[in-house]
Amino acid sequence: MGELVFLAVVSAIAVGMFFMTFQFPSSILDQSGGAGLFPRIIVVMLLACILMRLYQYFRKPDTRKHFVFLEMFQGLRLVYILMTGVYIAAMAPLGYIISTVAYMTALINFFYYAQMDRRPSAKTEAVIAVGVTAGTIGIYWFFGSVLHVMLPAGLLKG
Repeated sequence: MGELVFLAVVSAIAVGMFFMTFQFPSSILDQSGGAGLFPRIIVVMLLACILMRLYQYFRKPDTRKHFVFLEMFQGLRLVYILMTGVYIAAMAPLGYIISTVAYMTALINFFYYAQMDRRPSAKTEAVIAVGVTAGTIGIYWFFGSVLHVMLPAGLLKG
């Protein structure tokens, strides 16, 4: 029953977010769907996944698992949620590039350590740093130049 309540809450939030995307500003000349198109696609995909899970839940009882809501806030999941909260809070003052590079690097290294019980080698850390930085700059460029959606610049405004 807890899983159904959780899916209902997430669905309600998703539907609310879907309708909020129609409030995003867009140019009259923009024929691409504007800034709200990508979030709408993500919300529709989320709702499709929820519908698939509901189908599994009701049609195949063997897929039901013991669901305890508070288990989501323990151990590695709690660390992930807290790190994501800090990332979201840091986005405006620091900007997309700085906060994303710091978040992804810290998250990857933390989970590497959690899984392997040791820190990554210097070479692996360098590859992670270069990959995360290149990917972040690429996404920043793609959103700004191709989609014309400006991400927060933060400290790099100049």
